Amino acid sequence: MNWERYILQAMPVRKRGGIRYYLLIWYLTSWIRKKWKEDKEYIESLEEELRYTSQVLEIKELIEKHYGIEVEIEDYRDAKLSFVYSQGSIERTIVSSEKKDSWYVIGREDEDAGWDFRIRVPEGVDKENVKAYVKRYVFPGLKFEILYRDE
Repeated sequence: MNWERYILQAMPVRKRGGIRYYLLIWYLTSWIRKKWKEDKEYIESLEEELRYTSQVLEIKELIEKHYGIEVEIEDYRDAKLSFVYSQGSIERTIVSSEKKDSWYVIGREDEDAGWDFRIRVPEGVDKENVKAYVKRYVFPGLKFEILYRDE
């Protein structure tokens, strides 16, 4: 968020040229700016935590040991997640228990979250063979895709 622009737009037109009025508002909003930044960082870390499972990291090691190749695993960044800040009980929730007040994350029923992760293999590797191997170790419900590095 561009706080400088927001403060200037919130100021009366006649006062926009005065630095004192601007600094007063800047200092008065310091707490809310800090809180907004902390919440934004927390949501980003929560999204990152929910996208990667420990299983995804283990699959990379399994493939590399079994096939003797180096693979890249990327998470899916366009997952549809709804955030609700509440202390009430909500069905179908994943609760982060890092803080006393929790963020509840609810997957939307009407939208597909797409792939959970993608595995990029070198050219010349049989993708179907790797896919069959990975299916043995993937948690039920996780979707993945095997791609060549060029794709």
